[in-house]
Amino acid sequence: MAEEKLVIRDRFLQFDIPPVNFFTQGNCYSGSSHSYFRYKVRPIDGCFVCDVWHNPKAFDCISEDDLEATERFPLNEDGRTEMLGWFEKRFAEFKEKYPEYAEKDYVRVKF
Repeated sequence: MAEEKLVIRDRFLQFDIPPVNFFTQGNCYSGSSHSYFRYKVRPIDGCFVCDVWHNPKAFDCISEDDLEATERFPLNEDGRTEMLGWFEKRFAEFKEKYPEYAEKDYVRVKF
């Protein structure tokens, strides 16, 4: 019988953005980490347009003033890789600025 343990992992390292073809079909992707690190990826004019904000509101409910950062990357595999690195940097900044919201996630893993 498998033993179950609690494992601490950094949730953002498990961050999973859909593949490029998800976006080339016109789809948007959004998510959050610890409720206050929110992000959205939109395909606009051949680019990934990425937004980050730090509050529990949905993207449609925030104003331009709520956005912490916005960046554009080419809508291709290199751009996706660059985008993931950008999100990692933004999340590191978030953890420094809001340590009370940047706790580790606890995940049950069977060994």
